[in-house]
Parts: sequence; C-alpha cells; structure tokens
Amino acid sequence: MQEIAVQHAVRTLRARGIDFASVKCIDVGGSRNVFLVRAEPIHRSPSTLLARLRRFRSRQTTVPLCEVTRNPLLDVFAHVTLLDHGFTGELLNTDTDLKGDFLDDAFIAGLRHSYGVVLSFDTLEHVEDPFRFCRHLVDIAQDGGHIYLQTVFSWEYHPSPQDYFRYSPEGLRRCFRGAPAAVLASGWIVEGVSTFVLLQKVAPCA
Repeated sequence: MQEIAVQHAVRTLRARGIDFASVKCIDVGGSRNVFLVRAEPIHRSPSTLLARLRRFRSRQTTVPLCEVTRNPLLDVFAHVTLLDHGFTGELLNTDTDLKGDFLDDAFIAGLRHSYGVVLSFDTLEHVEDPFRFCRHLVDIAQDGGHIYLQTVFSWEYHPSPQDYFRYSPEGLRRCFRGAPAAVLASGWIVEGVSTFVLLQKVAPCA
C-alpha cells in the first residue's frame, strides 16, 4: 500500500462530499497491518520518488522506504471492513474482517450493494482475472456509491502469493468496461509508477 495513494484517495473522495464518519467502506485486499510505502513530501516531484524507489531497490537505507504498519484507512473511515485472501494478510499473519475468494460469485453474493465506498490499493496486480475482480468491486457498491482503485504500472516483482499484471490508466479503465459504473477520474498518482481510477455506480433504470 502506498501512502501517497491513500492520501490521494482521501482528497479525491473528500472532494466528492463523502462523509468519512458515516459511510460504510470496504478495503478489498486490505488487512489490519500493511506494507506501507511512505510518501514523499507534497512539494517533491514524481521523478524524485521514482529515483528514490530505484535507490531503495539497489541498497539498504537507515530509514526504510517501506515498513509494516497499521492500515492508515482505519484512522480515516469510522466504518471500514477489511477483506483479504492471500494478497497480504497471509504473508503478514494479520487480522481481517472478511476472508474469501473475491473472484467467487457465490462469495460476492452476500456482499452485493453493501458499501458506499469500495477501495482497493496495490491489489489488482495480484489478481489472475482482473475483469471479474473489477466487476465485483462494482457489484458490492451501493447504487451511487464510489469505487476507488489504485494499482501499479512500474514496480518490482512482488509475489504475495502471485504477481501477474501492470496497468496504465487506459488499461485500468478498460478493466471496468461494461460494468454499471461511470468513470469520474483516472490517471497517474506517481507518473510512470502508479495509477488510479475513481468510478460511481450507476443505479439501474426503473
């Protein structure tokens, strides 16, 4: 999980008028403790962060860029559910609220139309069927609810347990093609490194 992506998500959702104290939220692929990549200061350029990531790969530093820490979403949302199945929870041996196969239609059936905000950070690259995964993100959102997904475009191989894909902004939007949701925004969080998409679920016509 990238701290800069969490900050971007919070700013983006706050700008949409989301009430973090009351909305029911789920972090798909999240756990109570996470590998958190610390953000650069706001005034630093994306290229500076990219250079720092490259340095981190090549040598040890006295202040780690990445550390295991409490999921920052727990301090943002009053009502957040953590759902994980092999993305990080098993690796970290940490707690989640739900554990199940997010690609399984039967598992998803019990979660449909349940959440006002659906989040997923640095998880899609580990999913073998990203199109079904993204449809399910929309399925569990309430009508009018928001879906915010962040993933990577350029990042080192990190199986947990598998690492399959990388996504440009265009590729990320493509994953939601045909889903009953409108794309509100998408693009780079850190240029050349990580991407995001924000959608709103469309209520079915009467």
